[in-house]
Amino acid sequence: MPELLIAQIAVADDGGHAHYRVHGPARALAKLTGVTVVDCDPRHRLVPWLVEEADVLVLHGTHPDSPPAARRRRDRGRATVFEASDDYFDLQPWTDASAAWLDRTRHDQFWQLLGAVDAVQTSTAALAERWAAKARAVLVFPNDLGEVPPLPPPRAPGPLTVGWAGSATHLADWLSVALVLQRWAAGRDGVRLAVMSDELARDYVRLPADRYRFQPRGTLAEYERFLGTLDVAVVPLLPSPFNRGRTDLKFRELAARGVPGVYAAAGPYPHAIDPGRTGLLYRTPAELTRHLDALADDPALRQSIRAAAHAHVAAGGADSAGDRLEAYRGLLPGPARCPPLPPELVAAAVADGRYYRLPLGAPEAALAGAALRPADDEGATALGKLVAAFPEFHAAARQLGRVLNDLGRFAEAAAALEPARLARPDSPTTLAEAARARLGQGDPASARALLDRAVAANPAYAPAWDAILRLAGDDESGPLADRARRNQPASYIAALAAVKFAAPDAVAHALAGWLDEFAAGLHADERPFAAAAFGQAVTARLDLGSGPAADLLASACRHFPDAARLADRHGEALYAAGRDCEALAEWERALRLARVALTVELEGSAAGDRPRLWRVAEAARRHGGGADGP
Repeated sequence: MPELLIAQIAVADDGGHAHYRVHGPARALAKLTGVTVVDCDPRHRLVPWLVEEADVLVLHGTHPDSPPAARRRRDRGRATVFEASDDYFDLQPWTDASAAWLDRTRHDQFWQLLGAVDAVQTSTAALAERWAAKARAVLVFPNDLGEVPPLPPPRAPGPLTVGWAGSATHLADWLSVALVLQRWAAGRDGVRLAVMSDELARDYVRLPADRYRFQPRGTLAEYERFLGTLDVAVVPLLPSPFNRGRTDLKFRELAARGVPGVYAAAGPYPHAIDPGRTGLLYRTPAELTRHLDALADDPALRQSIRAAAHAHVAAGGADSAGDRLEAYRGLLPGPARCPPLPPELVAAAVADGRYYRLPLGAPEAALAGAALRPADDEGATALGKLVAAFPEFHAAARQLGRVLNDLGRFAEAAAALEPARLARPDSPTTLAEAARARLGQGDPASARALLDRAVAANPAYAPAWDAILRLAGDDESGPLADRARRNQPASYIAALAAVKFAAPDAVAHALAGWLDEFAAGLHADERPFAAAAFGQAVTARLDLGSGPAADLLASACRHFPDAARLADRHGEALYAAGRDCEALAEWERALRLARVALTVELEGSAAGDRPRLWRVAEAARRHGGGADGP
């Protein structure tokens, strides 16, 4: 059978997700006959070679250049897979990742990539169903524990330690039961709680130091050591959309280390656990504490559950690496090529047999530093040396072109970008930067041609569309704005840009359509930004004295009741319509909203981690957490 080269492009990380979804599967695949696997950070200089040459390319993130690369690879008989193992459209708003997903252009890039690759791989049937409508194929690869260690002996006699460990994505789950656990532990002698999580969770439980131990989240090895300190684990899970895509990994981690657990009867756990034999399920706080009482009072029950759960996961035994390899081979239209690895890659990698992991090196550090500093001649010189030393480091070439464009050195920027543009003529990011250089040289026709090629390669690439609309003449602006809007269906900004070119008598109708399409479906943290953008569009385009204005703005104020600007504009439209009493009431409401905003600013109540806590509390309450315990 022909040998196979698999490359994974994933941010360098050693956390649990990276272990179970990136490095663990890669190591298992590399142990199979005829398989070589390379794990590479997307910032690495050797990414371009892997993107072109790997038989199977697995992408663990989105990039505007990825859809055209996937199509190019398919034409050359190679396969591209995209990992989507979370519901990115219901990310918890207190996590770092959620802020990036407030940018709707990211949504459009996601769906563009989903349809461009040969398959999407994910971790659960629920997520597979989520992606199936847009993907060519969906592969489900459950998280794999790997080799399960022998059942450890029972913990030595002493205080009964009940604990929970989870990432920041579980903070609302834990907040929903933390006080239930605190009250239960406070009422029982010889019991203490242990928690390992994000620092924000430290004060969810307040017990004396001898009854409560908090450990900030750390490495996977530290997490596994923490599990070894528990007699019983509690695993809460709220019935949120995000949690419906969860795996049963927490159960298998605990079972593998001999820790009996009490699990929420939600998500994967009712299907994964045999109640009373491999774990206990709870639906209410009272049921949770009854189970904890039973486990605390009956060491034999704890032992029987830990032994049965461990035996269950140890007997799993599926050939997950073989299944994954078979699925990957099935995506290839012909035989694999498995090109020899470049000597530079072999020299730079940390190797374990046929598994190669590429750490970031000095060139990548130099590029990262250059991206953080303001554009100046010294930085441009340093980047020029970096590109000269690594001419196929396309990200460095783009950054050099960007810096030179920022400095107004447009001819040099065009020259610096040209090798990368010729090497990857369908790279929308390089084409857009090259167009900027041509425009700076006074050649708008060439700039426009490059931008047209950028959106042909990736129709959802917003920066190129923005530049095209700035260059467009009056006669084509409207149709182009409509095209941009159709190619960015998730973007309310693109839709408002199209409103800009509507005929005067059609503006109110277009804005009403915007409200119908977007307003109700906005995430809570998106709403302030969307309200501001809508308010600017109203100010720029709507005649507040026109007949439909008051009705349109009344609808906008219902959708965005916290927007002072919209309340003000509504008041103006009402006054123009002769409805003075209603106008005065709206202006008074606008003033109240402005005073609230000023109060929040002056008291500093939104400082530090408090907004994160508020968002966690909002999610816990919305999904049924916070019920009083016994």
